[in-house]
Amino acid sequence: MQMYWETITPDQYEKMSNESNFDTDTPRGAIFHTSAFDKKGMHIVDIWENESDFNNFIEKKIMPIVKKYNMKGQPSVEIFNVHASFVPGYSKISKKVRQST
Repeated sequence: MQMYWETITPDQYEKMSNESNFDTDTPRGAIFHTSAFDKKGMHIVDIWENESDFNNFIEKKIMPIVKKYNMKGQPSVEIFNVHASFVPGYSKISKKVRQST
């Protein structure tokens, strides 16, 4: 899954992350998640076991938070089937990200 949400800020992302607890209470089907920001908004790339699990997480966990904080705009979401993945430095990346936040 690839998402771009032009109006979301890092602070809003942190609210969604903290309230959904997706990094401590991993949603069913979640395999990989990464987020980044540019001057306009948020970019997310996820790998899920299936589209249904992703949609369920968005509907039941993320949308109530979006509504609670009146977050504006609509994300652009594209779903692709994974052809291959290779993440040799994942443990290094994960440690660096956790230390910097």
